[in-house]
Amino acid sequence: MAVTGLVSTDVSNASESILPTLLDCGMEELVNDTETHLGNKEKIFLNGDWVGVCPDSSWFVAELRSKRRKNELPHQVHF
Repeated sequence: MAVTGLVSTDVSNASESILPTLLDCGMEELVNDTETHLGNKEKIFLNGDWVGVCPDSSWFVAELRSKRRKNELPHQVHF
């Protein structure tokens, strides 16, 4: 575990603070997971919870990487 483990520190309430950034990057908020039509959209999970969908995953990931490199997102955010 020590070789492969990554311990996150100082990310209290990260889910609430990251959601607006995910929406800015092109995520569509999940209203009701039983009625959301996926089509060609990708599911987005945050801490194991399905929080939204994304129609263009390549652009979404590029935007997230850009924001992480500018320190607008914690370095613990992985995609």
